[in-house]
Amino acid sequence: MSESVLEFRAVDLDVGPQYDTGMKGINFYLREGECILICLEQNVTNLPLADAAMGLVPADAGTIHFRGKPWSELSADAQAAARGVIGRVFYGSAWISNLSVEENVLVAQRHHTRRPEKELKEEAEDLARSVGLDIIPTRRPAWVNRAELMKSQWIRSLLGKRTLLIFEQPTARADDEDIRRFVELVSRARERGSAVLWLTSDMRVWNNSSLSIDRRYTMLGTKMQETGGSGI
Repeated sequence: MSESVLEFRAVDLDVGPQYDTGMKGINFYLREGECILICLEQNVTNLPLADAAMGLVPADAGTIHFRGKPWSELSADAQAAARGVIGRVFYGSAWISNLSVEENVLVAQRHHTRRPEKELKEEAEDLARSVGLDIIPTRRPAWVNRAELMKSQWIRSLLGKRTLLIFEQPTARADDEDIRRFVELVSRARERGSAVLWLTSDMRVWNNSSLSIDRRYTMLGTKMQETGGSGI
């Protein structure tokens, strides 16, 4: 049995001013290639879970492990390197405002890898075509429409070799065909070993027969309850 990519052990997370609610008693593990889907309550969609999974907010109780080690025991440099293999679609603010969208998409890979620029751009362009974009927008985020920004987040999260993918409401502005494209790309990433933590309130995702799910959870207040049924 492979080592967990991500594991929460009896974790409590404080609500904090930036979240809709805190979370209590979180227990789950996520191994290579697995996907966990979490059903969010309507109007309670901004949770501390994704930030905690990346070691950006500490647990108030319990421990959060990434690739077998608690985030709290990693040095600042080791934490930064670990985040370099995590791709994320953000629920909230996702962009550095003084960079173009294309620069935003490429910046993490430029920083964390030594991949040739040509190779990096070619992969990004292939992903853009796969999600229905002719090009990645070269304007700053403030001048790009929301649908293109969401697709650009998809591209950024999937670019390169990712150990963990974290998706917060990634299909909020997607039509059915775009969801099909995204699910296909996520499936390919899982075949390469990426683990997926997916938070959604979208029925089209929860009931998507093309999306192979290892474990499903439903948020009920501060609790994350494992479920096998339709949770939305």
